[in-house]
Amino acid sequence: MEDAPLASVQPVVEELLADPDQNKQRAAAELLAGVIGGSKHWPQRAQQRLWIWFTPLIPKALGSNVKPDTLTIWTSFLEVSGLYSIPTCSKSIASTSLGTETLEE
Repeated sequence: MEDAPLASVQPVVEELLADPDQNKQRAAAELLAGVIGGSKHWPQRAQQRLWIWFTPLIPKALGSNVKPDTLTIWTSFLEVSGLYSIPTCSKSIASTSLGTETLEE
């Protein structure tokens, strides 16, 4: 199946991320964590498509949408998805939390 479901998941995740409701944020985080976790079994091109789509969403997901009631949701997402262990993502996450633009590498 590889990345076949990604096209269906993308608009759902984007809609969930646009809604500040805690339950919508949790759903987005859980969907993203599942897709990222499963992507390790995809071919390289499929993984690249995922990251091309997801990378610009990182500031949206971890920026102004993070509120006290969603902080633990997104912290869990980062732990489960392993994004802190990827240097480019770590840099993006850090600069997002500081309010600066990234992904220049």
